[in-house]
Amino acid sequence: MNAKVNISNRAGASFPVRRMDFEFAQVPRYWANYDAGLTHFMTALSALFPEGEQFFVNSTRAVRNDPKLADPALQKEISAFIGQEAMHSKEHLAFNASAQAYGYDVRKMEKQTGKVIKVGTSVVTKLMKPFGYTKEMIDLTGTCALEHFTSTIAAELLQNPEIQAMFQDDTMYHLWMWHAVEEN
Repeated sequence: MNAKVNISNRAGASFPVRRMDFEFAQVPRYWANYDAGLTHFMTALSALFPEGEQFFVNSTRAVRNDPKLADPALQKEISAFIGQEAMHSKEHLAFNASAQAYGYDVRKMEKQTGKVIKVGTSVVTKLMKPFGYTKEMIDLTGTCALEHFTSTIAAELLQNPEIQAMFQDDTMYHLWMWHAVEEN
């Protein structure tokens, strides 16, 4: 594997924060089954993560000081969740930057993802405000739903050797497997 790993559980949570440091310089142009289309799809999927993970972090931070969440054990879980999401964002940003070398405008896709999240949450918040739902409630609900969706996809990756075999590059295999493990 072409990465450095630092596993930390400083928060004392039920799961660790794995600080990865993948090296993407040697990743080939078509790393997903040696196929341009599949590689483009997976790269576009990676483009969703930095802004999506930041949204998860922001929505969690926005509610962490709520008195209902004051339990020290729960605060440890929140800290670890934020740490994991930050690491996911960091590693996908690093891969996405390396993909720029092959002519993928990944940064543009990342920015578009941020705009979609901002507009989507704004619209839903306005629709739900008359029913007493706050922006924080909407954002956290969105985070829970998207994390569940991501976990479902990750479980399929972890359980399906045919999908795993599509990762022809060791670094990309380890990036996606690491992220999948952390989602479950």
